[in-house]
Amino acid sequence: MKLRRSLMALAGFAVGQPGETPSPLTQSLPRAVAARAVSSPEMAEVQTAHSFTGRMCAATRAEESQHPQALFQDLLAWHLAGVEGRRAPMGSWILVPRTRYGDNVLVSAYSRQKTPCRQLVLLGAGFDARAFRTFSSPEQSGQNGTLQLSDLTVFEVDQPTTFDVKEAILNYPNVKSRCPLTVKDRRVVPVDFTQQESWADKLLQNGFDPSVPTVWLLEGLLYYLSDSTVDDLARDVGRLSAANSVLFFDSVTHDYRYAGVAPGGAPFISGNDDYGRLWRKYGFEVVVHDFEHVRVSRERQRLEMATHAPLLPRHCRGKNKVLFVEGKKR
Repeated sequence: MKLRRSLMALAGFAVGQPGETPSPLTQSLPRAVAARAVSSPEMAEVQTAHSFTGRMCAATRAEESQHPQALFQDLLAWHLAGVEGRRAPMGSWILVPRTRYGDNVLVSAYSRQKTPCRQLVLLGAGFDARAFRTFSSPEQSGQNGTLQLSDLTVFEVDQPTTFDVKEAILNYPNVKSRCPLTVKDRRVVPVDFTQQESWADKLLQNGFDPSVPTVWLLEGLLYYLSDSTVDDLARDVGRLSAANSVLFFDSVTHDYRYAGVAPGGAPFISGNDDYGRLWRKYGFEVVVHDFEHVRVSRERQRLEMATHAPLLPRHCRGKNKVLFVEGKKR
């Protein structure tokens, strides 16, 4: 399994590419459902490779939701993936544990008795549907998730092309009537991280409150940004975060950027062997985990962590590793 994961990672995060053979998800859908998609907003296509990776991720969440031992349920994912995403789902080896890990971080921070988090910021939100989902506690199976985060305000930050397509799907009568919000509020913040416009300023303009403890999920984002942009982003997250805010992101080691990984045509251009040093500058204490120590338990329908010490910079230098990083604001 370890060798297979490594080979898949080096080849690219995507398994399954546009081609002749439909994915198992598409093949298993009722004909009536498939036919409705032909004339719906799901036919629309996004305009950038980075936005396209979000549709790939949604396709894999849809596939996972149909698994008999699923780690989570995402009833909107099939619609949000659209036709283009369903042709090229992201590798489940990374997407499934990453999604459940992010869910666990969110639920734990929301549910704690002291200083619970009441804001969620999805930086690089893509076609995420957490604002419409229910959740399991970290110890529960994925199919028993009935927890609604009804006091949570969700801010989704991503490229304008993502929301051009996503909002049309969410407002489509066939979709909107079946999947209402499960949170207090949802606000979209269209912005391009690679341009000079400030995502932080736009977040504040859309009602974000820096005094409220917040969950920051940066899933599938940092390795697409330059080192300087990642540093700027970490600075802004630190500046906007109240004490006891938490964050989770996946990333890669420094040398991994040279492995030629480019899911959906979006290349990895950064990585870091010492995320602890980076985030400490901006007030966060972080723990770096080796992705190889995160195990999907189908029997219990949850994640399990192997007993290993967190990674230090010396464990990362010169190696190709996928990292799960979790932090808390001091």
